Amino acid sequence: MTVHLISVIGSSPGVGKSTLCRAVAEWLADTGASVDHFEEADILTRSSFRPVAEEFAGGAAAGVRPETLVESTRAYVAESVATGRNYLVTDALLPFIPSLVA
Repeated sequence: MTVHLISVIGSSPGVGKSTLCRAVAEWLADTGASVDHFEEADILTRSSFRPVAEEFAGGAAAGVRPETLVESTRAYVAESVATGRNYLVTDALLPFIPSLVA
């Protein structure tokens, strides 16, 4: 099975990223596809990104380590594949998530 990643990234708040993602996710779901709409705020509540939230909350001066972001992204994609998702729609989750998936 192929998982398709649709990532909408904007340069500032209020440019319509969330609105566009919501519409795309709803449209895909209406076609019968299995869709996960991962909103930007979800990064603090998704189990695969718990390590990111923990490092962020820890307040380390260096911030979240790149290795943590890579591993969390891998976990998210693996979890999505395991649950049979066809499409992952991300709302500015990480500006570089397409590169991490590739």
